Amino acid sequence: MARTGKGYSTRRRRWDAAQEFERTWWEKNWMTIAKNETGSIEKYWNYHRAILDRHAEIRPGTAALEIGGGPTPLISYIGDCRKFALDPLIGYYSQHFQTGKGIQRVRGVGESLPFRDESIDIIILTNVIDHVMSPENFLCECQRVLAEGGIMYLTVNCHDSAGLLYMNAREKRGQGDIAHPFSFSDNEISGIIEKSSFRITFKKEGIGDIGDYVMKKIADSIHKDENSSHGSRAQKGDVMERIRRRYGRDGISGLADSAVLTILKPVTKKKLQEHRNIIIVASKNSSKSK
Repeated sequence: MARTGKGYSTRRRRWDAAQEFERTWWEKNWMTIAKNETGSIEKYWNYHRAILDRHAEIRPGTAALEIGGGPTPLISYIGDCRKFALDPLIGYYSQHFQTGKGIQRVRGVGESLPFRDESIDIIILTNVIDHVMSPENFLCECQRVLAEGGIMYLTVNCHDSAGLLYMNAREKRGQGDIAHPFSFSDNEISGIIEKSSFRITFKKEGIGDIGDYVMKKIADSIHKDENSSHGSRAQKGDVMERIRRRYGRDGISGLADSAVLTILKPVTKKKLQEHRNIIIVASKNSSKSK
């Protein structure tokens, strides 16, 4: 990807804004979640580990790279191997969070991976490809460093065709999802992966990104409490107070709003913004990469 010109400058500014949002989100919310929702986090990553284990043989000599995994990466939960975690915010995560042991942490971006050609056996991309500067260049680099016989494990939120048009239109107007510079449909992300010389070997609908998953667990728990005590759905103020009592009045302020939206499901929520999470396993398409 060219690092000069108006196009790059625009993408870089948009990416910088997304990265700042990402850092702020973890800073405001994650310590409270990690303290109170450890079981949900482990259950989430064990779900993905079970799928990964069916498609990759992980041994002590295996080189596994996770890109953009944040402070609680999937790579922390896989078997014993050579583990690398690359993230532009890796210094921040290492300083403020417990990010797992036995992992070599590298600061960098997916469009310019500091690894040799065909040196990585497993690449893990959990809900990261919609955060990058260029999905095509990002996948080109993944294809370059992936070894023959290796796999790429990718998850991403996808919209239906109408939702994709809506999200892209908002992005062009400068009103997009600040954390996600890119939006995809199932067919679009599959096409981009295959055009990047990968062959998709497995695909299924997942259980959401980790934020969605943990928030749903919080919402379900609060909703269960309100039904048992009130016999009907509580009003927004009641739910907010329950969240504050459980997680602390100063904790997860932004997540509290998200939980309320999940519980009450107001008619004002735009259906076009809804998405489903897709899990894709892909291998190197040797015939195209030569």
